[in-house]
Amino acid sequence: MRKLFVGLLVAMMCIVLVTGCGGASSSSGDGSSANDSSASDSDSGSGEGTIGLSMGERDEWLSTLENGVKDAAKEAGYKVQVTDAQKDMQTQIDQVKTLADLGVDFIICLAQQLDTAESIRTAAGDVPIVFVTRQPDEKFLEEGKAVFAGSNPVEAGTIQAEWDAAYFKDKSEKTLDVVMLEGNLGDPNQIYRTASAYEGLEAAGFTVNKVFEDTADFDRAKALDKIQTFLGTGKHFDLIISNNDEMALGAIEAMKALGLTTKEYPVLGIDGSANACASIQAGELSMSVFQNGPGQCAAAVDAGIALVNGDTADLINLVPWELVTPENVEDFVK
Repeated sequence: MRKLFVGLLVAMMCIVLVTGCGGASSSSGDGSSANDSSASDSDSGSGEGTIGLSMGERDEWLSTLENGVKDAAKEAGYKVQVTDAQKDMQTQIDQVKTLADLGVDFIICLAQQLDTAESIRTAAGDVPIVFVTRQPDEKFLEEGKAVFAGSNPVEAGTIQAEWDAAYFKDKSEKTLDVVMLEGNLGDPNQIYRTASAYEGLEAAGFTVNKVFEDTADFDRAKALDKIQTFLGTGKHFDLIISNNDEMALGAIEAMKALGLTTKEYPVLGIDGSANACASIQAGELSMSVFQNGPGQCAAAVDAGIALVNGDTADLINLVPWELVTPENVEDFVK
């Protein structure tokens, strides 16, 4: 009876989710209008179970995460009910409550901002929740109730630093003039990817001279503008390190406009997105660090099912990163 009741609720409340999740237009570049991207869609899987997927936002990589959850859910026999808060914290909290009221079995949440984790947990009520990709403070996790599945952002910056150290190993002067493009300030991915990249270089014996460091909010267009402005100063730099692929690709566009190439000035990304892999194949982006979205999704779905069944689920379920270079990029192209 409960599953039948849930099914009826899902059917009735889709209208609420479609009309009640408005906000600013999404900057994800996926072609969806505000109403389209905030609408919930139920698909994937033929079983009776339902997973609520709360997306704080969408971009190229996050859209692959959404598809990964749907694929993993389908394999496990679950349907997926999706909401998109379009970068609005309160909207996401409201949507999580709506998913819980629908009676989904558990919720997978890509939090827009991690300082809302406690409010998101409260909104979920008694429904188990799995935070994915963006890890909240461990104090917001709870055995049998709320867990995390994703990748450690420290590892991504460390891998970038290891690549840098190998690339510049023959540099006579062990000083690097570094340009750093950061994501949203305060986001753990911005904090830890940045710090670990610097620390890794210093551990390898380099002195880091931060000639330019600024946020571009993980956005390609903003990164292009920032790097155009920096290049206009004429300051020397050795390389550009970016917290994600999209900003790295924006930096490359700015360099190309001035006839600069990554053969002279390496540009490093993180995520291993399809666009990044294509750029590596084209001889432009120097390297990336693959964030295994499908692996994170499978881990999130498995953890959620374990919570529902009362089985053991680790508080933190980590998926490793992988280096992507011209030598192995074909392994990451689908």
